[in-house]
Amino acid sequence: MYNTKHTMGQIEMGMNGLKTKIYQPISTLKAEGTLSKEPIPYANRKDYPYTEYKVGDVWGSLFDCAWFHVTGTVPTTAVGKHVVLLLDFNGEGLIFDDTGCPIRGITNVTSQYDYNLGMPGKRIVQFCEDAKGGESVDLWIDAACNDLFGEFKGEGKIANLEIAIVDDTARELYYDITVLHDMLSCLDATSPAYFSILYSLQKTVNCFCNFDEEEYQRALIYTKKELSKKGGDNSLQFFATGHAHLDLAWLWPIRETRRKGGRSFSTQIELINKTDDYIFGASQPQLYDWVKEDYPALYEKIKEKVADGRWELQGGTWVEPDTNIPSGESLVRQFLYGQKFFREEFGETMKILWLPDVFGYSGALPQIMKKSGCDYFQTIKLSWSRVNKFPYHTFNWKGIDGTEVLVHMPPEGTYGSACLPHSINKAALNYQEKGICDSALLLYGISDGGGGCGPEHMERMSRIKNMPNLYPVKPAKSIDFFEHIVKDREQYPTYKGELYVEAHQGTLTTQANTKKYNRKLEILFHDVELLSTFAFLKKGFAYPKETLETLWKEFLLYQFHDILPGSSIKRVYDECEERYASIEQSLLELFNQAQSALKVSDKTVAFNSLPWDRVENHTTIKGFDTAPICQENSSDEVVTFTERLIETSTLKIVFNDNGEMTSIFDKQNNREIVKENDVANQLAVYHDMGDAWDFPINYREKNMQKFSLKTVTVSKEGNTIKRSSEYVFQKSTLQQVVEVTIGSNLINFTTSVDWNEDNKMLRAEFPLSIESDYVNCDIQYGHIKRTTLENNSYEYAMIEVAAHKYVDLSDTSYGVALLNDCKYAYHTKNGMLSLALLRSPNYPGINADKGEHTFSYALYLHTGDLLMSDVQKVSYEYNYPVRQSFELEALPFVAKVNHENIIIDCVKLAEDNTDVIVRMYESKGLLTNAHIQIEDLFSQCLLNNLIEDDIKSLDLTSNEVCIEFKPFEVHTFRLKK
Repeated sequence: MYNTKHTMGQIEMGMNGLKTKIYQPISTLKAEGTLSKEPIPYANRKDYPYTEYKVGDVWGSLFDCAWFHVTGTVPTTAVGKHVVLLLDFNGEGLIFDDTGCPIRGITNVTSQYDYNLGMPGKRIVQFCEDAKGGESVDLWIDAACNDLFGEFKGEGKIANLEIAIVDDTARELYYDITVLHDMLSCLDATSPAYFSILYSLQKTVNCFCNFDEEEYQRALIYTKKELSKKGGDNSLQFFATGHAHLDLAWLWPIRETRRKGGRSFSTQIELINKTDDYIFGASQPQLYDWVKEDYPALYEKIKEKVADGRWELQGGTWVEPDTNIPSGESLVRQFLYGQKFFREEFGETMKILWLPDVFGYSGALPQIMKKSGCDYFQTIKLSWSRVNKFPYHTFNWKGIDGTEVLVHMPPEGTYGSACLPHSINKAALNYQEKGICDSALLLYGISDGGGGCGPEHMERMSRIKNMPNLYPVKPAKSIDFFEHIVKDREQYPTYKGELYVEAHQGTLTTQANTKKYNRKLEILFHDVELLSTFAFLKKGFAYPKETLETLWKEFLLYQFHDILPGSSIKRVYDECEERYASIEQSLLELFNQAQSALKVSDKTVAFNSLPWDRVENHTTIKGFDTAPICQENSSDEVVTFTERLIETSTLKIVFNDNGEMTSIFDKQNNREIVKENDVANQLAVYHDMGDAWDFPINYREKNMQKFSLKTVTVSKEGNTIKRSSEYVFQKSTLQQVVEVTIGSNLINFTTSVDWNEDNKMLRAEFPLSIESDYVNCDIQYGHIKRTTLENNSYEYAMIEVAAHKYVDLSDTSYGVALLNDCKYAYHTKNGMLSLALLRSPNYPGINADKGEHTFSYALYLHTGDLLMSDVQKVSYEYNYPVRQSFELEALPFVAKVNHENIIIDCVKLAEDNTDVIVRMYESKGLLTNAHIQIEDLFSQCLLNNLIEDDIKSLDLTSNEVCIEFKPFEVHTFRLKK
């Protein structure tokens, strides 16, 4: 009988001993370097003084840059040997050839990583297979003093600068043992297969004494005996695609990502060249565009590999964006510019939306995908849920409008597989649809910080492709996988609505300034494009198409899923907020240019960029039009306002000693909306020992603290009553103005906070008296119902939900909406509407949200449920300001819709010519046969998809188009003169 534990110990000792024999240094390389804080281009690398560095020398601090010139000569002792270079600068690096083309990335062995997925270090650089002796080493290396995950490692000391010879037999034997040893973990420890491998491995390591060629040859007999066995279980197969998920910013700044792209992509080119069947894939046109700009020769190599079918382009979006926070139009532009790039550069349209690492997926996404050319969706993030296991891996996902796309979530639960037998075994055990679907996707390689596959992955893949007792694995493109499984899609389960990740809810709040810029700039883009289109149609104004595309692409970059959600380091936010301000200034200049083209006088008017008429200061401004700015006439209605009471003809609000509302009474509907024995507008502070991603799921069970009222004044300005209050909490102060306009059912809260707390979360809370099992939440192109209950673990786990301009809690006859102008996170359980305002985690971005903030939120009381109310229009008006403008010529209306539930959301010029694009959507979930009036400037109307491909010509009779909108459907029209 075997003593299995003892035998395993012997095997591991033998394997570790063998590993030390693979690479034997024989000579030291010389390194000279020049240090800089920011990267120096290749062409300028010789413009600076160089200093000699040796192993053990400290060369930099975190995120420092350097060029190293590494030289040496292969000794004559290496004649006939396989020679490599061992290079480790305790940082990342990119090696260039003598033409300035990147040829290989290197990564320090000490890099932070989940070692269960593999070793991230890439220090072995191939030099020559059969040395003659005397070969010259002459390399230029662009180095970064950070590891794979942006950490400072090894005190910034150089770890390796050697020429080494490779014992190829020892290397081959090492990978044999590695794969077979890992295979043991996948087998029943009582099975014959287990004991066969165990016996062979024991015999293998028993050969080792001197670790010489004779012993290796004897040992190979045993390993090859096992590895020559073929015929895995064909009831399930894996399509394996090499991958290098690269966060465009996270624990490192954006500028470092550009260099990581060069490192990752050049390494993969080398592997493709050395391996017959390796297929690599990468997403994000932004990354390709950077490589094209920074490393043009490398980019040409990538194009060659794409043409050869060895490199797969993945993902239809400009970056891998967050999908909870961006507007519908932002997500459309992600696809528009992403697909445009791949079409123009490679002649391909992406069919897979590739978002492996995003923190939840909007229910509006299937329709946006499908109408942007993507039929398939890949993620793994649902496997991160904290309470419940998501029930499917391969399924049909139905969006809020009924559109379906095919989804696959690689069942191993990672996009960085180690590509070992246990990887396959874990995936097979996890796979929910085994027996229904005969295939699954395996994504392997070092990820998050980039890097991708290394030679070790190639060695493992060559051994596991067709092993007995293991499901077969074949290198393939991910699109091959999806097109293989789509034939059986009717057999797969269907899931409708959002794909909610029960983790990372803190990202809906963290880094409030970034989220505020996102909201404000989305609206400003809308207004600039609208007015610029009017100016083009009316005056032949030069529509700033190229400038807008440049601004949009940068803005879309900041919607990347570790920037907009707030989960990057502080430097990322310092830099991108400066760029946000620049984008804003550029857009304002474009707005001014458009209005100048339409200007008829210097008289100031108000411009309404919404498609319906709105009332401001008792002045009606028609949709997409201007009106004179009128002075507000003060109402003669009798009102009451004191520190404790505001009462108009519509509302009666009672305040307590701390400035909270003990009563909000709707006089017209005879409804009290504050829950009995509770108070509204609580400025609640919760203990929050989380990081940027997460806060404790039970945070509400701990003692809630509150800001304390210090001073209050009440006044009446025109028709508005203003209650101005000052509050304090520990190191923070807050000023808030509660505004009630006579005759209105909207209560506005304009808030300024100087926030200086650690591990705290600030919320505005409204416990309401309305009984409803559901709350309606504003999302892209519609709304979604979410439960207010906690009857089961799925409902309980949904502690924080994403919404845009409003959430609305209604019964069949009455409701209350909580509006906001730049917030996204709500808690909506048991009659509570709680809006998250600020957090203060310290990882990875230190002092997140500390400092000054301004924002507004509002309560809007209405009759009827959401569908019967005007909440959606009110929420738009709350967010879209009436902008001051010069007096303008009469503006063309372009398109009008006489259905309140159809909202025109975008008016712009087409990407490919001067046609006008009009995008509109059905907002209330109602099937609608819409009649759309078209400006008589246009003679033709075509239905387009979201990326502006023509679908069909529509009948344009008497300047009207009739078309059906399914519930929440988005239609895009191309108008031709």
